[in-house]
Amino acid sequence: KAIEEYERAIKIDPKYADAYSNRSLAHDAKKNYEGAIVDAGMFLKLAPEHPKAIMMRRLIVDWKKKLAEREKQGSTK
Repeated sequence: KAIEEYERAIKIDPKYADAYSNRSLAHDAKKNYEGAIVDAGMFLKLAPEHPKAIMMRRLIVDWKKKLAEREKQGSTK
């Protein structure tokens, strides 16, 4: 539900950086790390100096690690 609400906000204002940030966290909660990375990247593109930018950069690194672990586990089965 939250993802849908942020999608609506983004359709209304595609430059609303906080909607991308929040939607990335909603993707994270659903373990959709690909979507989280895309939205966090868009947030950083729109608001690179935002106070949350450092946190989002760290989260992107974490999500990429989680994806790599997921891929590694999938290839060992």
